Amino acid sequence: YCALFGELGMGKTTNAKEFSRRLWDRRRKGEKAPKSVFLDLRNVGEYATERPDINKIIERILKANWKGGGRAAEPDLKSIYQLVEEGGLVIFDGLDEVLVHLTTQQGQQFTRQLLGLLPPRSAQGRLLITCRTHYFRNFKEQASHFRLEDRDNVKGEDYRALLLLPFDEQQI
Repeated sequence: YCALFGELGMGKTTNAKEFSRRLWDRRRKGEKAPKSVFLDLRNVGEYATERPDINKIIERILKANWKGGGRAAEPDLKSIYQLVEEGGLVIFDGLDEVLVHLTTQQGQQFTRQLLGLLPPRSAQGRLLITCRTHYFRNFKEQASHFRLEDRDNVKGEDYRALLLLPFDEQQI
């Protein structure tokens, strides 16, 4: 698992989309790179209060975000699971967009559903979740949330956490 944190407007979504795009570019060039899919959690929002399972979450996202037009086949739940089985990357963007509508317990259950797409220490697939840094009051709360409060089989060593920092003068 990987969590990408940053403040509002720091480029979490842009970085996640660009990462996915570059993986697909590498595949088109014949390089061995994992397939990826970008799933925008914004359209889940308050629906998460109904305690949906991972299948319903993904189906809702796919239905809300499909922009393939008449010729392209609409992705489905089966294709997402196949991507994971083949070692692909699933990107869930905007966890904070859902968590703001939920109690702490509901938020934990929602995150548990997302992580359930990929069992801990699995040889299959990877998962990247983006979230605003300030959603959590402190680092301990953040770490506890992403370890599922140590109630599941998700440990700190199962994660990589990345923090986007503001550009410095030279980068600007």
